[in-house]
Amino acid sequence: NLYYPEFNSDSTNHGVAQNLDGERYFGFFSSVAKNDFKLSAYYTFRRKDIPTASFGTVFNKLSYTNDSYGFIDLSFDHDASEVSEYMIRLFYSYYRYDGFYAYSDLNNPDQSIGHWFGGEFQFIWDIGSNNRFTSGLEITYNPTATYKSWYSPSNVVFDGNFPFTTSSVYIQDDYKPIRN
Repeated sequence: NLYYPEFNSDSTNHGVAQNLDGERYFGFFSSVAKNDFKLSAYYTFRRKDIPTASFGTVFNKLSYTNDSYGFIDLSFDHDASEVSEYMIRLFYSYYRYDGFYAYSDLNNPDQSIGHWFGGEFQFIWDIGSNNRFTSGLEITYNPTATYKSWYSPSNVVFDGNFPFTTSSVYIQDDYKPIRN
């Protein structure tokens, strides 16, 4: 039970939000490696109850958000020589958000879902004992990037999908002028 002085009135339970500051969390991570290959997987889920009547919702009435995120990642990391290595990585990721907001005259759920996958290539070259050069390329495709908000199935406020692709090229040089 939490007390909020700005809601201290008879109509708002004298500013006390009862049993509304909960949080539940679940997650796992697993990784398996053999020789130069590595497979990793991750998933997490979180529900957060909101006690503060944010965005004009009704005080002391349940509003909450759910978030879930997961990925699977396969990489091949190989030493090409004594001074160089390269890495190839393929990945898939998922994100989902669901919100439920209680207003005095209606409820306003919203939702966002994302799926993306891609690949990366990275090359590392140890030019000397004090100098490492890294370069790479990554491409990610997001076929699902949705947001939806509604008051009822027949009263949708917003519903859109915005797929996109990102690509990047990077270079980095790490130089240590002194040994320590």
